[in-house]
Amino acid sequence: MQRQRFGTLSAMTLAPAGKPNGALVLLHGVGSNEQNMLELGPVLAEDRMIISLRAPLILGANAFAWFHVQFSQNGPVHNWPEAQNSLKVIEDSLQDISKQTGIPLEKISVFGFSQGAIMTVGLALQSKLTLEKYIAASGRTLPEFAKSSEKSPLASYSQRKIFVAHGEFDSKLPVSLAKNTEKVLRAAKLDVKYKEYKVDHSVPQELISDAKKWLAN
Repeated sequence: MQRQRFGTLSAMTLAPAGKPNGALVLLHGVGSNEQNMLELGPVLAEDRMIISLRAPLILGANAFAWFHVQFSQNGPVHNWPEAQNSLKVIEDSLQDISKQTGIPLEKISVFGFSQGAIMTVGLALQSKLTLEKYIAASGRTLPEFAKSSEKSPLASYSQRKIFVAHGEFDSKLPVSLAKNTEKVLRAAKLDVKYKEYKVDHSVPQELISDAKKWLAN
């Protein structure tokens, strides 16, 4: 395990025993940090370089975010300029990861949980970077990302493979938000795998097993 910096973001990295067969980049949720996601990496892809990025906004001690959000009676209210900036920061980090490790972007996949999943969906819908695969667990689609896919669709959408996973009983981000994400992604013609799990706001073992198989294929 090693502390590194990619672009402007701090990260924890884990190297496989042999030559890495690509990389898996992990994006944590709001109020969390890169350490909380790190142990998932080798379980999902033991043959890859694992890179867990720390979000740029500080909320407290060991608590970070990609953007500020308030939870109201009408649902979550997000800071769009911050989300937009974080997407650019993540893109810069991905390019630096490729530069530093020698792993092409086409062999880099992203796994995001909660707010990290929101950023993962943003990458899939708005970024011009060509990545290998995207996994978005327990997230949602910001309306600005959805509008971007409608107004400025990317030619590579049909080649973008994304796995959207969500808990049926999610008490933080209702499963209806995941269903909307699936609708947006399918309308944009991405290659979508969608599955719900009988859990709350979490990453169950069944999802880990499914994601591992999906990444390997």
